[in-house]
Amino acid sequence: MNRIVLLLMIAGISGQVYSQTDSVKKKTEYFSIAGEGFLPTTTNIVSDGNMNPFQYYRMPGFSLGGDYRRVSRSGFTIVGGLHYRKLPISFQYTARPADYDGPPAWQTELFERFSNLSFGHVYIPVQFGYSVQSLNNKWTPSFLAGVNFNHLQSYGLQYDTTIGDNGEKFQVFDFELVSPDNDNRIWSTFTANANVSRTLRRGNQFYLGLVANISTTTVYNGRYAFFFKDGTQTGSYTDKGSFVGIQFGYSFLRKTK
Repeated sequence: MNRIVLLLMIAGISGQVYSQTDSVKKKTEYFSIAGEGFLPTTTNIVSDGNMNPFQYYRMPGFSLGGDYRRVSRSGFTIVGGLHYRKLPISFQYTARPADYDGPPAWQTELFERFSNLSFGHVYIPVQFGYSVQSLNNKWTPSFLAGVNFNHLQSYGLQYDTTIGDNGEKFQVFDFELVSPDNDNRIWSTFTANANVSRTLRRGNQFYLGLVANISTTTVYNGRYAFFFKDGTQTGSYTDKGSFVGIQFGYSFLRKTK
């Protein structure tokens, strides 16, 4: 009987030691390949007249890059990296023949949709947050916030629509986009994300989450014009680069302490 009690006590102590050892939280470092797919939220179109066939066409943008992520034993997380983002330029309009002094052969409405991902910019994200540490659950939620330092090169874009043949051409629409005042400078945006990571073999992780980017600086500054028979009507197209989207990536475990 005494032997049985002794064995049970040893088993209980061993179990407590294993549980405490297993619950020790480790400090980890990762190198990640990260991406984002997003929809802009600050595209603004303002007409200077009472007719406005010019409309916003929602087109997604994306970013790709690499990150270094460090998670302390307490769960405090630091992330830094280098990324490249494509912010879309997109719009649509419908031109009616009755609004123009166009050629007689023009009898039907003209619908045009424009989308462009030509211009991109490099940015450096610096984020801080918390990762929930759990050895009994392979899913790890994280909450991060920080600043992106962005750099956009100078750019220019022009798009127009004409109808008719070589003998008689008529201009319907014109659009021009130029670099804003922050051209070729560094500007900052605020970012926040919440994601969940799945630990795989060898300690690597796959993660997926939501991301938001908030900007107060104009990134795209454009003007458009419709050449109506009652006079030219103009308007503006601007975008500050704010967005909401989905974040995803794969993290390679560098080391654990």
